[in-house]
Amino acid sequence: MRTKRPSLGHLCRMIADRWTFQSGSATLIPTEPMKTKMTFTAVLHREAEWYVAECPEVGTASQGRSVEEALENLREATQLYLEEFPQAMPSRPLLTTFEIPVNA
Repeated sequence: MRTKRPSLGHLCRMIADRWTFQSGSATLIPTEPMKTKMTFTAVLHREAEWYVAECPEVGTASQGRSVEEALENLREATQLYLEEFPQAMPSRPLLTTFEIPVNA
């Protein structure tokens, strides 16, 4: 099945909505800052009836009654934090496990 291609007029409107000419030149500049997506790690654990979610790259944490709610709250907390304290793309943490002897 073929996908429908957008018309030339539709493409021109899409460009006009997102770009404008810089005054005095033929250079196109974005009408608003371009947003890129950053991927972060979420570490979750359960405390009583709550799930606690932490982002080790940024240091943010949040909670929710479900895994989905905890992740959504962590996403919002991290986004708000980065709006106030922008940072370069953090390095990905190295996650591993380890064992210790316990008396059972």
